Amino acid sequence: MKNGKPTSRQLSTKFDNIDITLIDPPGDKARMDISEREVFELSESFKSVGQIQAIILVPRGERFEVVAGHRRFLAAQHIGWGKIKAEVRKLSDKDVAIIRMIENLQRVDISPIEEAVQYSNLFDNHKFTMRMIADQVGKSANHIKVRMELLKLDPQVQKAIHERKISIGVARALSRIEDKKDLYRYLDIAIENGVTETVAKMWTEEYRKSLRYIDTREEPPDLAPDLVREEKYYTMCQACEGAMEYKDMRTLKVCSTCYDLLVKVISQGHFKKGGE
Repeated sequence: MKNGKPTSRQLSTKFDNIDITLIDPPGDKARMDISEREVFELSESFKSVGQIQAIILVPRGERFEVVAGHRRFLAAQHIGWGKIKAEVRKLSDKDVAIIRMIENLQRVDISPIEEAVQYSNLFDNHKFTMRMIADQVGKSANHIKVRMELLKLDPQVQKAIHERKISIGVARALSRIEDKKDLYRYLDIAIENGVTETVAKMWTEEYRKSLRYIDTREEPPDLAPDLVREEKYYTMCQACEGAMEYKDMRTLKVCSTCYDLLVKVISQGHFKKGGE
C-alpha cells in the first residue's frame, strides 16, 4: 500500500477495480488517433450500461500501463470515474505488442497505415519475421510486406491514405514523382478530385515523359490516333486560374528562388486568364 492506494504487486491477475490515477496510456501507441467522438460515444454507453469488458493492464513499477482497452480507459476518464475494471497481467514486451496488434486489427475502421505500423512494430522492435507476423494475424507474408512498404512513402501521402482521402493504388502511382513540390501539387489535385488509380498512373507517366523531354530538349511526339483517350480530365491553371486538360499540363524546372518569385508574381495578378 502506498499513499493509501494499492500497488501493482498487491494485485492478482483477476479482475480488479484499479484507481485510474495509477494507470498510464500505452507507451508505444500504434493507433494514429482516437477521435473525441469515439470517446464520447463510449462514455455515453458507460453511463447507460456500465463497463462490460475489462481493460488489460501490465504492471510498470508502482503503476500500470494500458495493454488493451485504451479507448475504454479514455472514456472512463472522460466521465470522471475514479476506478475502472481491469485485468492485470505479467507480460513480456513481446506479448504486449502482440495483444495490442490483435486488438487494433480487430477494429473495423483501422486504416492501412495503422495496420502497417502494427506490423512494423513487431518486425523492428521484437525481431518478428514477416512470416511470424503473418501467422499471428492469419494473413499472407506478402500482405504484411506490401502493407509495411506503405511506411516508406512520403509522410503527406501516408497521411492522405490514413484519412482515406486517396486509395493505396493512387498513392503508389503518385509516389513515382520524386520532386516534393510536384508530388504535393498532384496529391492536392488527387484529393480534391477523388481520382482513380488509372488516372493517377496517367498523370505520373505524362509527368515523367515531360521531364525526359525537358532534359533532352526533344519535342514531344504526337500521339497516334489509336492512343488518344476520349476521356477528358480538367484542372485549374495555377497561373491564370482558367480550366485546362491534364494532358496540357506543363512542368518547368526552377530553383527555389525563382519558384518563390513566380508564386509572388502570380499572386499579384500579373497573369491574365487564358494567357492574354
